[in-house]
Amino acid sequence: MINFRDFVLLSGAILCSGMIVQAQQGPIRAEESATPGFIRARSSEVSGLRLVRFSGVLRDQLGQPVAQAVGVKLAIYKDQEGGPPLWQETQNVQPDIQGNYTVLLGDTTGEGIPLELFSSDEPRWFGIQPLIPGSEEQPRLLLVSVPYARKAADADTLGGKPLSAFQLVDAVAGAGSKSVSSPRTAAHPSDDVTAQDAVGTSCHIAKFINSTPDLRDSVICEVNGNIGIGTTGPNKPLHIKGDSSINTAQLEIDGSGDTAKTYLGMFSGGAYWSAGGTYSGSWAADGTNAIPIILLSTGNAFSSIGFYTTPTNNSVPLERVRIDRNGNIGIGTSGPNRSKLNVKAANVAQTSNTFNVYIETSDVQAANVGGSVGLGGQVGGDSNAFGVISGRKENSIPGNYAGYLAFATPNGGAGMFERVRVDSSGNVGIGTTTPIARLQVAGDAIIDGNIAAKYQDVAEWVETREPLAAGMVVVIEPEHRGYVRSSSTAYDITVLGAVSRQPGLILGESGPNKVIVAQSGRVRIKVDAQYGPIRAGDLLVTSPTPGHAMRSEPVLIGGIAIHRPGTLLGKALEPLNEGTGEILVLLTLQ
Repeated sequence: MINFRDFVLLSGAILCSGMIVQAQQGPIRAEESATPGFIRARSSEVSGLRLVRFSGVLRDQLGQPVAQAVGVKLAIYKDQEGGPPLWQETQNVQPDIQGNYTVLLGDTTGEGIPLELFSSDEPRWFGIQPLIPGSEEQPRLLLVSVPYARKAADADTLGGKPLSAFQLVDAVAGAGSKSVSSPRTAAHPSDDVTAQDAVGTSCHIAKFINSTPDLRDSVICEVNGNIGIGTTGPNKPLHIKGDSSINTAQLEIDGSGDTAKTYLGMFSGGAYWSAGGTYSGSWAADGTNAIPIILLSTGNAFSSIGFYTTPTNNSVPLERVRIDRNGNIGIGTSGPNRSKLNVKAANVAQTSNTFNVYIETSDVQAANVGGSVGLGGQVGGDSNAFGVISGRKENSIPGNYAGYLAFATPNGGAGMFERVRVDSSGNVGIGTTTPIARLQVAGDAIIDGNIAAKYQDVAEWVETREPLAAGMVVVIEPEHRGYVRSSSTAYDITVLGAVSRQPGLILGESGPNKVIVAQSGRVRIKVDAQYGPIRAGDLLVTSPTPGHAMRSEPVLIGGIAIHRPGTLLGKALEPLNEGTGEILVLLTLQ
């Protein structure tokens, strides 16, 4: 193979202008006046020699031209300063009356300048020293190559071989093969170039199969700019087709020669990694030994795949995700045996803003926008969600974090409808998106069990035309159907109950002109003891004091004391000896 430096010989171009070559102590100085260059002598005396023309000017210390003959030493060096010369010669120069002189480097050796001086890629430096007492070598000049000038010195050869070393092939050795040879000469017994049995197939890149230049197909094939390895039909820029057996590498990236890289093997049964074949030490995340992702396997036919990252600089990679032999994915666990997706992480505070799993939308801030999770299955061969859980923003106010949790299900069609909502206040709405109580049901409810309430009365919303305070006894207002008013007469048979402050169960719908009237259960009501002290266990009825109850006095009928039916409000559970006040009463209208 022809090396570029064998193509290009020294041009001898010395790039300087007005370069001073001067003796430090002597009376003569040499001054460059022309650019040196390679020449090929045309006279028969120097035919075939490689010479370099160099011109300069000699002046004395007063700056006057030197016209007498002067000897100069010419040398070529490897280094700019110091070191022995690689080549040197001494010549006498005869300046003209203006001090101008010209020399041909290599003219005195009989062979010119050896080409071996320029066979490497190293720079070469030219030095000149006038041979007069006290003079020193002047600063060396860098020789710069000129390609066509260097090539001209080798123009009658090919790769350093004469044209007689090559000849045309007379015949084809056989179908799909060629034999190429050159005659062996006594002068060059090793110049033969032979390719025997060069069999090839379309698209394949050839390879040498032994120490002789015999060519055969390689596994690499190029089709329309796509490279195939192991396939003759590559359909991608790089298409690799290998052995399908377990534990056979399809792609290996070996970083054994560079510790900043990794070794990555992809297998049909899994994958593994190491640094130069074996992992040791630590890996950095700063770009020096960075491994952003690593594949790891257990190395057998039932392999799992792990993904690793380096958490800090100069730290050992830690496993982050694992896909096991069953296709289960584990995040934070190497044994995802609970489900197809198993996430394992440290406990986080319930009130913190960190989570084990977090889903968000990419939309801009807006009301009713947030992440959701769908749970579904197959319907007629198609995938469909049977339930959706969403966490959404409750409003569009910037800086306001109020949100709600919604549960939605589809009806018989494809629509998805919200069924339950938990708002930012903790109120739960069933059938309503605006619950105003801890539990609000918009629709019928069937309870197969007990209802436990802190307060022990049952009340309902009733319309009224007057303001009624909690605990006031009310009666039916005959002039307005469905209305109530405060009681004002004793033993009123239209008594309906008492206004409840906080009932255990409320019936009906609220309204601006409605009050909650308790009709059974325990409730605190207003009473007046001026009509007789009230003892626990006394039956109570309406009194002349508006909105107040009093102790009922029985009447004798046939010698039996009977309380008047239809007037009884309930039974006192606490006493009141005098004045007015509130006591706990068990409402039992009768």
